[in-house]
Amino acid sequence: MTGVSCIKEKSKYAFERAKQFYFMLWCKESLIYLLFSVLVTWCCGYTVKNALGNVLILFLMMLLGRRNVISATCVCIFLLLSACYVPVGMIYGKINNSFIASVMQTNINEAGEFITGIPVLYFIVSLVIAAFTFWFWRKRDKSHRGFIFLLFFIVLSVNAWPKRMVTNVMTGIAETREEMMRYESLKNNQKDSWDIVSVEKKYKTIIIVIGESVRRDYLSVYGYPLPTTPWLNSAPGIFINGYFSAAPNTIGSLSRTLTLDYTETGNPGNNIVTLARKAGYETWWISNQGSLGQHDTLISVIAANADKKHFLKEGSSSSLRIDDEDMLQYVREAVNSSSPKVIFIHMLGSHTNPCDRLFNDAQPFRELFGHKVSCYLSTLLKLDRFLQAIYNMTTEHGDDFAMLYFSDHGQSVSSDSTPVHHAPGLRSGYDVPLMMMASDITEHHLNHVHISARRFPEIFQWLTGIQTKNLPLSFSLLQNDFAESVFVFNGERDVPVLSLPEEPILTGNVESEK
Repeated sequence: MTGVSCIKEKSKYAFERAKQFYFMLWCKESLIYLLFSVLVTWCCGYTVKNALGNVLILFLMMLLGRRNVISATCVCIFLLLSACYVPVGMIYGKINNSFIASVMQTNINEAGEFITGIPVLYFIVSLVIAAFTFWFWRKRDKSHRGFIFLLFFIVLSVNAWPKRMVTNVMTGIAETREEMMRYESLKNNQKDSWDIVSVEKKYKTIIIVIGESVRRDYLSVYGYPLPTTPWLNSAPGIFINGYFSAAPNTIGSLSRTLTLDYTETGNPGNNIVTLARKAGYETWWISNQGSLGQHDTLISVIAANADKKHFLKEGSSSSLRIDDEDMLQYVREAVNSSSPKVIFIHMLGSHTNPCDRLFNDAQPFRELFGHKVSCYLSTLLKLDRFLQAIYNMTTEHGDDFAMLYFSDHGQSVSSDSTPVHHAPGLRSGYDVPLMMMASDITEHHLNHVHISARRFPEIFQWLTGIQTKNLPLSFSLLQNDFAESVFVFNGERDVPVLSLPEEPILTGNVESEK
């Protein structure tokens, strides 16, 4: 009996030790699942809202998913897809149609430029998540049983963010393809319904300069303490402080700025190019943004309405590195035209990567900032010289003229590992300059006018002297202290711009970017 009791005691002890071992192993694995649930959720941009709930959902999906081969396969597929998106998600947040459209319109050179701008650390995080995926697969239960766990997994996944992320990509691709086909059709079949009442042309030459990725509070003409715009600081003109872009990216913004009702009707025919042309102006479109090859964007569709067009690139915006100043020869040709005219100039400006916008230009801010921030500020100096060159050109020609400049959207400019990028969640993503110089403006005015870029067709009517039934009112930039509630499109919905957090400006002695 003593021997039997001893065996029982040893068996009981061994069983308890085994229970403790497997419990500790389960806790260890669960902790790993939790850590990677936090990492993947954050890297994919799903911690902005309901962060705790999103992390717990992915954690439970991993716990349940490992108990069945089918559910484990689903989890691994999602984790691998997440690993691919992580380097982008850590910069831009959760995936949306704007990003999908950019990917589908990109070429090898543009993709290479984008990838080289991503910090190496983000790719390392991606590889770590991929390695965890293979570890998770090896730790799964290899049985096809565990039906109850599969059932709970399915119920949990019905409206979980991982499932929404995958379905959003699939529907986004389908919607983007459909939109590209629609753009092709619109380019050939777009029609305008402008009903012009009168035209009183005040200026023989009107120049509209569309900038790229310029944030207003980094221009010294608006108070930035470093001299980023030495000519504009004292140039005669009207400088609007309080103008906000309609969206945080080029297509989303300009589709709401250059057209009257595209977002409501899907027909870009009522745009400012067709309006100017219908009013008897000769129209020019000079662009360093590219025509984007076989998949024309909405901007290319609008540009197609101009009488004369000069695209410096046949491919996409990054298919070749060409200086904005190369457009000046075509601007001079347009200015020399004897007809009343509107000249549209679409710059590449401070587009990401800003260092690629500099050629032999000096970088006077290099000692104060990290490399990319210094490049960004140097592109603003180039903008200052570019506008001065056009102003001098038109002044020398002698005709009455007006030149208006605005940027399509703003930027986030910071000292972190991705110092210059789009900012849909910050006010700085929409905070842009609007300025006007003209032959009859002789003083420097800073006007506080709080308005949305969606009013631009009204501003354009005032500038060109056109009156239409479509827009009964015109908006004069001569007025001051005007304010309205401004809503911006953040890629998903319209939000009040003043509800977005502000990003402080950098003024020097910033830590170097990693």
